[in-house]
Amino acid sequence: MQHLPYSKIIRFFREEQKLTLRQLSDLTFFGFQTLSKYETELIPLSDENFEVVAKALGIDYSLILYINHVLKQDLDHLYECIVYDYENEMEVLIDRIKKSYIYVKHSDLYHYYLVLMFAIDNIFGKEPEHIHEILNIKDQIDSNILQIFYDYYAIYISRLGHLSDSIDILDRAINLGKRPLISAMLHYHAGLLNSIHGNLKTSLSHNLEAEHLFIQEHNHIRLISVQTNIATIYARQKSLDKALEIYNRLLKEAIRSKNEDIEIVTRYNIAWCYKLMKRYEDSNLIIENIEQVSSLTTNGYYIKACNYFDLNETEKAQVIIDHNLNQELDPLFKLKFQILDFENKNQQNDDYCNCLKDFLSQTQASYDYENTEFVLDKLIDYYELKHSYKCANQYLKDKIQLIERKFSK
Repeated sequence: MQHLPYSKIIRFFREEQKLTLRQLSDLTFFGFQTLSKYETELIPLSDENFEVVAKALGIDYSLILYINHVLKQDLDHLYECIVYDYENEMEVLIDRIKKSYIYVKHSDLYHYYLVLMFAIDNIFGKEPEHIHEILNIKDQIDSNILQIFYDYYAIYISRLGHLSDSIDILDRAINLGKRPLISAMLHYHAGLLNSIHGNLKTSLSHNLEAEHLFIQEHNHIRLISVQTNIATIYARQKSLDKALEIYNRLLKEAIRSKNEDIEIVTRYNIAWCYKLMKRYEDSNLIIENIEQVSSLTTNGYYIKACNYFDLNETEKAQVIIDHNLNQELDPLFKLKFQILDFENKNQQNDDYCNCLKDFLSQTQASYDYENTEFVLDKLIDYYELKHSYKCANQYLKDKIQLIERKFSK
């Protein structure tokens, strides 16, 4: 099958160079009537004869052959690399595919090419080049390829702050087709975005479907991510035993397969889970195990400091707090350490309250419902301590709405 018919490319480049059929005939040994029949596909054009015409028009014959015989397999392989997270294979593949751009836009693979390049731009955090072109021609795009586009378009607009719109796009895209690999990625991303939006019930449903599909597709890498998401949702819903069961299973598998990165991430999740279960010593034991093989992340330091605070080991907590407040921190983590600093010094004053409100405004602006619930609890406690029950009740109402959202959507 010719994805880019010889007749089409000859006619395009001849007309672009403002050559008549007679002029092209002078550049080749073919009569102008024969060339006309080639262009209108009245007679077949062999590879050898096309090469002669291609050279006369300055067409890179090797790239036309690549588009007709290899590009479809390369595009399929690139999508597999995206889905299976084979980042080390992408660079060479992308370079080879992009070399065909000047010709591929005349082929029936152009839509597939545009959508995958759009996805790649998203993955690597670049401003997408082809977004407006794709939106203008989306009605002409095959439904399976359109699903891939909507998948990464949803991620793109979520980064612009349009989280509800991105979730709606994924919901519509899921109904466009049933190819397992594409559906798995759509459910995976729908699970992530719903989780960010605080729709934990919906997120869990999408993640469970993605888990089923990734098992079916033998995609072990994405399966680990999905199962981690499922455990995290259980933890946020306070089903901590369920969460811990999944985390421990993932940890055993990471140790068995000698995947150190996943092992460390999973240990952090277990430490966080133990903290929520008020098993502070067990949580810090996990953090100490991580410290033996890797430098702690900011989150690791935060969990450790919180555990010391809850164990009333305030001096140990303060050493960690002071160390981190002297570092360049993410704004949200800086506020978390500042809040912990006030609490560890037992200074729940107006500055502490202002810090809580700053934290609340940031989490609400970024749709960070987990941290929003965390700070609402602290504001409720603060105003109850100050006997300002009207303010406490207002924040309590906000928390109730958040919890209703968490378990109903």
